[in-house]
Amino acid sequence: MAKRLKQFFLIGLVVISFNLLAKENSDPQITFSKVNEHFWVLHGGNGLGANVGMSVGKDGILLIDAMNIKVGKKLIKAIRTISDKPIMYVINTHQHADHRGGNEELVKLGATVIYPNYLKYLSSTYTQYDGVAREIQFQDKMTLKFNNEIFNLFHVKSHTWNDVIVQAKNNNIVFTGDNHATNWGPNIGVRGKRSISDVFDLVLSLSDSKTLVVPGHTALADRKHVVEYVSKLEEWTTHILKLSAKGVSVKQIADTAEIKRLLAWFHGGKYPKWLTEERLFARIDSTILIDEKSPLNLTPSELSSYVGFYQLDDGSQVEIFSYQRELYAFKDKTFTSLLLSRSKSHFDFAGWNEKEKINFEFKPDGKASKLLFSVNGKVEFSATRIND
Repeated sequence: MAKRLKQFFLIGLVVISFNLLAKENSDPQITFSKVNEHFWVLHGGNGLGANVGMSVGKDGILLIDAMNIKVGKKLIKAIRTISDKPIMYVINTHQHADHRGGNEELVKLGATVIYPNYLKYLSSTYTQYDGVAREIQFQDKMTLKFNNEIFNLFHVKSHTWNDVIVQAKNNNIVFTGDNHATNWGPNIGVRGKRSISDVFDLVLSLSDSKTLVVPGHTALADRKHVVEYVSKLEEWTTHILKLSAKGVSVKQIADTAEIKRLLAWFHGGKYPKWLTEERLFARIDSTILIDEKSPLNLTPSELSSYVGFYQLDDGSQVEIFSYQRELYAFKDKTFTSLLLSRSKSHFDFAGWNEKEKINFEFKPDGKASKLLFSVNGKVEFSATRIND
């Protein structure tokens, strides 16, 4: 488990580094891209945080993301150069600080924050977000009519467990969050290849040749760039998995011309000098771990036999839950993971080291009664089911 948590940490550092680059500007300024009289994109960067979509109209202002922590007041000041209408809603494309940092300042002005209710399954090891005073949580999809616009919100588990793809239908704009970028990548996601297919199949279904695509950071894009991004992701994964299957080390893979070429493409045509060897190795490691053997497909009835709360000797709990015909394990402050069924009693953790496994014991009625978490065949902890 320690190795897995270290990988989360290293990959997170890449994201943090991305947002803290370009310190040469001691007073970074928010810049603007005007889509039309009623829609704008406010650009952060240089420590300010993510791109922010802004709808302005008869109902007030709706924002998509809120930039970084301690940037809320600066964001509000920039908004006021465009409109003095009330800020009514903030949609967060995920929980990372550079996208939701300004929430608290916006809520003070009366804004309501919108995000998926899947947030409860995020380990507080990876986020300090505890919600705000005014919020709307949704399950899988939400539609909001505002300013003569139809905003379609889709919850996807990709870059994080609670990503939101936002479509501004009438303006033909799609916001991809940090799943896609014009100068950063590749982003494999928390569910491996499932993450890639889920999010990009959705984005492509919502777009056409005239769609404006707004990534989480920097330059705006279009559908053509998304298609090419997906193609480069496939090249990246195929290359790494092919070499790894031959026994080529992570260090050797990182030094191949193909990896350097692809990294240059993902970063806008120039190899990122800030990407340290350790962080690059973490990216390659995370790609190798998506190479999964096909899991068993369990029926909803079979999945329900595992669902429940399991208590450890120290009083802490592991929750096993089912979501969209998949089984997950959640232990607060430790991990959230998709479980891959290898048999009715044995599961692997998706994207984890193959030596980390979870097994279930059952009662005569077929319901799971106990789980055991093991590493290298040694049981690290066990937990007994406390609900029927």
